[in-house]
Amino acid sequence: MRKYPELALSGGAARGAYQFALVKTLIENGYEFGHISGTSIGAINAYLLSSDLLDTGEYIWKEEVPKLFGRREKIQAIFRGATMKDGLFSPEPISSMLNRFVNLKAIRKPFTAHCVDAEGSVIGFRSNMFTNDDQLREALRGAVAIPGVFPPVNYVYNLEGEYNQLIDAGVRALIPPYDIGKKRMVVTVRNDLSKIDYYPGGTWIDNLLRTYELMTGEIARGDLLPDDLVISPTPELSPPYDFTLQAIERNWNIGVEQAGIMIRKDTHSDTSKR
Repeated sequence: MRKYPELALSGGAARGAYQFALVKTLIENGYEFGHISGTSIGAINAYLLSSDLLDTGEYIWKEEVPKLFGRREKIQAIFRGATMKDGLFSPEPISSMLNRFVNLKAIRKPFTAHCVDAEGSVIGFRSNMFTNDDQLREALRGAVAIPGVFPPVNYVYNLEGEYNQLIDAGVRALIPPYDIGKKRMVVTVRNDLSKIDYYPGGTWIDNLLRTYELMTGEIARGDLLPDDLVISPTPELSPPYDFTLQAIERNWNIGVEQAGIMIRKDTHSDTSKR
């Protein structure tokens, strides 16, 4: 029905359920995407979609994700905060989930996961750069290493064992940087895409404040191009840090409903052109 050379997926924490549900529904109705890029939770969605793991992705969102921030984890976060840990939440639950569901051999089409390194530069990890499952999983974990919420990820990038620290690229750009120079569909969880000043990166405290601003202020970096087809949620989604099953199901259902509207509109347009 529709083909797009590039699909760009923004960050947005629990709101990523909307994003995955929308694209999953489009794919199931004949839409095709070439390269897929993602920032923050969009990077994990990009992996799942590029690997055709549509049912697995739905299971992860509806069964696995709500368990990541349960009552026990929230109590642990209080103690981690009191002892000045570099992240309120332990990365172990997410690491365990990625270990079970992510592997290099599953990839069917190219994708890019965006992170920010210790020097504040946005790094795009293309799928063809990974040589083993651990590299892939660590890059995805780095993509969701929200400053102050999760510790940064030490990503080993050469044979000498040298590493770079990775954090969530959402502190710099909720929308993935333009990647392959072709017409793309951008699926963002933001309602307001107002342009804001470029952020050069800073200390972990600066990045934490920046993350809070991005997640609560309904803003995104203005790096969209005129030819981008931008899809934003209507109506408003549940808060980005609400990982309850009820919130995720609400976000998911909005994604399915909005995809249905797009499909009907495109079908009508195709029929009118005949």
